[in-house]
Amino acid sequence: MVNYTPEFVKVTSDIDKSSNLEISEIMLGNFICIQEDTSISEATKILLKNNFTGAPVVDKENKLIGFLSERECLKYNFDMQYYNECPLTVNHHMSTGIITLDPHDKFFHVVELFFKHHYHMYPVLEDQRVIGIVTRQLILKKLFELNQTTW
Repeated sequence: MVNYTPEFVKVTSDIDKSSNLEISEIMLGNFICIQEDTSISEATKILLKNNFTGAPVVDKENKLIGFLSERECLKYNFDMQYYNECPLTVNHHMSTGIITLDPHDKFFHVVELFFKHHYHMYPVLEDQRVIGIVTRQLILKKLFELNQTTW
């Protein structure tokens, strides 16, 4: 007997697949962390040398305790130059209460975070330790790549 019922095949695009994409699959594993007792001048040099807009700040056990951005470095260096402020360490200038990611967070959840907040990057944590970072540029590259493969 011949079956005349057409076979239906579900076609999925890369956009559909990306809804299940975990952030651990695209995060940067090669990144810098700054120790809390690093001088702000040294931290500024590290950010400039590595061309990063910020970096996670960790304690002696490499647990995340804050985040240092270019903006904070700019303010400190300006204050030191023009107001003759004493040099301090990173833990005096870092931001605390930062938004972090879990390695299992979904790609589009992270895209929404970048829409909602002005941050340039988010640290990815596992057991309070930084295992990677996700940058706005990295997300943009992935979105562009997904758009190129859906046509």
